[in-house]
Amino acid sequence: MKYYGLLLLGIWLITRSLLELLNVHFSYDKIVLACIAIAAGVFLSTHELKEKLESIGILLLGIWLIIGAAIVLFKFTIPSSHLVMPILALLAGLLLIIRR
Repeated sequence: MKYYGLLLLGIWLITRSLLELLNVHFSYDKIVLACIAIAAGVFLSTHELKEKLESIGILLLGIWLIIGAAIVLFKFTIPSSHLVMPILALLAGLLLIIRR
């Protein structure tokens, strides 16, 4: 599970950065990227839940990916998402760095 999640995350990161750097877009690029992010988040979150929450950082990253992609894909808003999403990303990043 973790392998597929990391593979999808890598594809998502590379694709998103190339689209931004080259300023290239295609029809439904946001939807495709959102679906890849959701799949990566689901795989990573599922793996971490199975491993009894060994790495809270990866779990938070998976949650962040799912919520962020769902906001883009389904065009809904979360109250205070302008604060919640960066804080969630910050916590995930810090925990990934210190390997908790």
